[in-house]
Amino acid sequence: KTREQLRDEMDNLKANIVVAGTPTRAQATITATKQTLAASLKLATEMLRESTFAESEFELVRQEILAELERSLSDPAALAEEAVASHFNVYPRDDVRYVPTIKDSIADTKAIKLADVKKFYADFYGSNNGQVAIVGDFDEKIIEPLLPQMLGNWKSANNFKKIISNFKAVAPTLSAIETPDKESATFIARLNVNMQEDDPDYAALKMADWMLGGGAGFSARLVARIRVKEGLSYAVGSGLDVSPLDRAGDWTAQAQYAPQNREKVISAFKDEMAKLAKEGFSAAELNASKSGFAEAQQLTRASDARLAANLASQLYLGRDMKWVAALDKKVEALKAADVLAAMQKHLNLNQMTIINAGDFAKPAVVVKAQ
Repeated sequence: KTREQLRDEMDNLKANIVVAGTPTRAQATITATKQTLAASLKLATEMLRESTFAESEFELVRQEILAELERSLSDPAALAEEAVASHFNVYPRDDVRYVPTIKDSIADTKAIKLADVKKFYADFYGSNNGQVAIVGDFDEKIIEPLLPQMLGNWKSANNFKKIISNFKAVAPTLSAIETPDKESATFIARLNVNMQEDDPDYAALKMADWMLGGGAGFSARLVARIRVKEGLSYAVGSGLDVSPLDRAGDWTAQAQYAPQNREKVISAFKDEMAKLAKEGFSAAELNASKSGFAEAQQLTRASDARLAANLASQLYLGRDMKWVAALDKKVEALKAADVLAAMQKHLNLNQMTIINAGDFAKPAVVVKAQ
């Protein structure tokens, strides 16, 4: 069959670089039928191993990236995220762990040459530091022998080495960024967390985040307070980012709101976090959240693509799904006091940096009822 026919039969192929999280990695994801999986793998391997990097495609991608970066220069959410990243950035410009500003990224994108891309590909791309996970209906006797044939001798010129990021306490700050003529504003609160996934209180802090805004829907405390009860925002959420390999974790809360509500959003956030740090969550609230968390985990594992990604990550870490099952048991065994203790230890309101971005200079428009 022609390559075009194979491409048509391949339901989906994605390749991308994942920069957030640990480690930075290149990955390819394929969705195919049982009948086309072998041919799809061969085609994907050919594209990965024999990339041509055409000049015209390089320039097209460059312009797309630059256009997106230019739009970010006036976007409240992007500018708030940049300000938070810059405040927590403890590495110099020439360190690979440095988080570039939007202007840094624009300058870097303009400066990059196709020859640099080709050299990076030649130096770092290869299967010697890779993992493969396949989930679904496929013929193992056909697929398993193909993998070493296709990938076994594909070696990168440089060896992979994990670069550890260490926890650093960063002094809190409260600031606002003006973005004229933007209807929506962004609130971000963050603090660094000295933790990794194997810590005994990881499960408790993960559940605390779930109940704050990381997954409990409208019943999550920050969502229920800021969006549902007080009607101050369009969206509210939180996220806990803890690595299995180093201790450079962080917790973040975000909200999108009308600029005139800035002080009320900050006040509601601080008040709710202070209450929880003192009183914690009720046992009934925790039990309901445990059920929701377990259901969400089961739903995630019912997805072949997500399960394959999880398996590949566990392979890299030298773990298997028993580690995941053990974490589920830890969550199920949690008491309300465990969650409160984890919050009091790791989520200190007084150590949180709060950044807002929006059009705060414009007077609020008051619409009177007719």
